[in-house]
Amino acid sequence: MLTTDPVLTVEKGITMPTNTQDGLSSSRNTGHIGWFPVRLITWSCSALKYLACEAAEYFHCPEKNLEQRKIKTVFVGAGPIGLWAAIQHKLNNPDADIQMFDKHSNYTRKHTVRVDLDSFKGAKMNLGLKFLKMKFEHLHGRIGCNVLEEQLLGIAKDLGIKVNNNGAEVTEIGPDSITLKDKTVIHYDQLVGADGAHSKMRKALQSQSLEKGEAVDLKAFGREDKNEEFSMRREIQYRARVRYQVKGNTKRLKSTWLSWMKHYYPVSKLFGSPVDEHIGPLKDNGTRTITLDFFVNQDEYDALYKDGKGFNLSHPANLTDLPESLSKKIRTWQELKHRNGEVNVEGSVEATPYALMYFQSKKVTAVTSQDKPVYLVGDCATALPYFRSLNNGLKCANGLGASLARGDRKPHRSKALTDNYDRLVDLRARKEFVVARLKDRAVSLLNGTLRLVNRSPLQLSYFKVQPAN
Repeated sequence: MLTTDPVLTVEKGITMPTNTQDGLSSSRNTGHIGWFPVRLITWSCSALKYLACEAAEYFHCPEKNLEQRKIKTVFVGAGPIGLWAAIQHKLNNPDADIQMFDKHSNYTRKHTVRVDLDSFKGAKMNLGLKFLKMKFEHLHGRIGCNVLEEQLLGIAKDLGIKVNNNGAEVTEIGPDSITLKDKTVIHYDQLVGADGAHSKMRKALQSQSLEKGEAVDLKAFGREDKNEEFSMRREIQYRARVRYQVKGNTKRLKSTWLSWMKHYYPVSKLFGSPVDEHIGPLKDNGTRTITLDFFVNQDEYDALYKDGKGFNLSHPANLTDLPESLSKKIRTWQELKHRNGEVNVEGSVEATPYALMYFQSKKVTAVTSQDKPVYLVGDCATALPYFRSLNNGLKCANGLGASLARGDRKPHRSKALTDNYDRLVDLRARKEFVVARLKDRAVSLLNGTLRLVNRSPLQLSYFKVQPAN
């Protein structure tokens, strides 16, 4: 358990607040971004410096000898961002020796993600990626996360990238090697961490042990994130995800304009938030999974997450565990769907709270005592809300792939390459943080309007439902 520490001042002028018992900030705002004109000038100077370094690397191209072609790049984590970065590395240097390790044997994340087509800008393309882009265009950018991972895994294997995802858990990171759970030692020349939001690679980089020549035991780290890992972290909204089972066929509450006006709009006023409804495929037992995502207030979030209950995806709450305000909304939704012919499976409601936040790791690159560069990419480096995290990760992975290919040709310039990739991640994070704040303001305005309209005595569209006991 963490005790309350004094306020921590970290680099880049960001002030971090005190820690609470669960390792999270006690405030939704965990740092001061700074006066806008100063931020704009700083961002412009950083952008010019990044472009100058990119140009210098482009024109500084010594011949590549045989030894430099045999450089090995190792990835810890083989999710969509890690696979994309490895593919970009291979396309930038077809001679690259790339190995990926992931402790998960199967992809279990089935939520829908949104991919912007501009994430492909600056990326090296082959036939597989062109086909994937066409698929995104057909699906309007929406795709299941497990489908995206499987597509990228197939492209990576076709390119000759070695992906070890059969329980290949990395337990130790050394200055020039990694150790797997089965005690296998793999040497690397370049190391990439792509192990998600609760990254152990990020925690390893903050310890500075690799720069000192010491190995880092990843088993000593838990999933708990601490403030000292980040240069900026802010919780901006809270949401709840509710899943329940239904029998047979059903349809979305806003399937037509009439149902939108008659049912969806009034229930959104009751929820005080738009409700994202996803209907799963029909299972062998004749049931479907309905998933609802909607915004909740901080009191409802705290009642499920922070007040000693700690409900999460692996430990969801039942309907009886929910605060009265939330359980009333769910019962009203189910009763309304029941009136439209939906048959619920009794006792199947599961609810999970989660916070929409953005953060940036304090360190996204390092050079070990053996002059081996280490990079972070994806959610372990920068996480964003509103479906921006994946798109930002893809764009950073485009730059990382080019940097890794340059590292194959110029291993003696590892410090310059890591510094410029650090600038790229920081530039993109600063830009995306502004977009996140603007979207947060728009969401707050929409939710506030719905709650205000719901209190109005004059209602143009409403329904009367007595929730079931």
